[in-house]
Amino acid sequence: MSTTTTAGTSADASSSSAAGAAVASASAAGPSNKDKEVAIKQEREAVLPENSVKRIMKLNKGVTQINSEGLAAMRKSTELFLEFLALEAFKALQKSKRKTINMEDIAEVLKVNGNCEFLNDAFGPTLSEQEQDNED
Repeated sequence: MSTTTTAGTSADASSSSAAGAAVASASAAGPSNKDKEVAIKQEREAVLPENSVKRIMKLNKGVTQINSEGLAAMRKSTELFLEFLALEAFKALQKSKRKTINMEDIAEVLKVNGNCEFLNDAFGPTLSEQEQDNED
């Protein structure tokens, strides 16, 4: 943590230093009880099973060990991504007045959202190939 001091008195600088030192010592002591409570609450709210996420991560042969913080971060990231993808696919299906998300809806999300290009190969022919087939 860095503190920036502008034209101030030496008392201001020393109080800033003391505050910075207090934060640093609190950080060095480890997470507070409140931080632990938040982590436990987030763990309870998690939707994806921990073992499933860990198994998927280990599909990469280079991954041999995963610590609990890394696993929790991957689990939450995956949940957020799936929530985003489902919401965007739901928006796409509403345009066609259906009630069930299907492959077309997910393909529409992939086509419109540049952040999802990494999924194109996972769904068979790329979207550009599908578009070319539709034009023929």
